[in-house]
Amino acid sequence: MRYSQQLEHIDPLDEGVRRELLSEKFTVLPHSADPSEPTVLLFSVRRHWPPNSTDRDVLKGILYQLDAALLE
Repeated sequence: MRYSQQLEHIDPLDEGVRRELLSEKFTVLPHSADPSEPTVLLFSVRRHWPPNSTDRDVLKGILYQLDAALLE
């Protein structure tokens, strides 16, 4: 999906992505020390207002936060 949507590189300083990251609509629950344990991403619907964001920026925000969580 990342390649088909051309999302190989996500710039967190891009205005749309930055807005998504600062909106706090996503919460990444850290994974345990065991790499086989899943990482969970919660989406707070009450903070999502579709006219203020694009689907692409939402997707970039999700992928960026998951990448960051998996690198820790």
